[in-house]
Amino acid sequence: METMEIQTAMEKGDIFVIPDAANLQIQCETGALWLTLDGDLHDYILNPNERFCVARHQKAVVYALSSAQMQTKSRVCKPSKVSPLGIRKLLSKF
Repeated sequence: METMEIQTAMEKGDIFVIPDAANLQIQCETGALWLTLDGDLHDYILNPNERFCVARHQKAVVYALSSAQMQTKSRVCKPSKVSPLGIRKLLSKF
């Protein structure tokens, strides 16, 4: 199967919804992104060059914490390089 890659420029406050993010790698190229997944109790912050691989069929919502460049790739998932942050800890950072 062929890998599909999409670059998306986001301004602070933009929201990008991915209805089914299964086997999708989401990477922050620049800026900062807040990632939340349906059914996941954790939220994730992606900083430049960090990526997250969505393993299951679930909706992903990406929020731009600053102007950011996001890259999504299908069928290239590798282990995640970010740690979960609870919502209280997340909000205390901003």
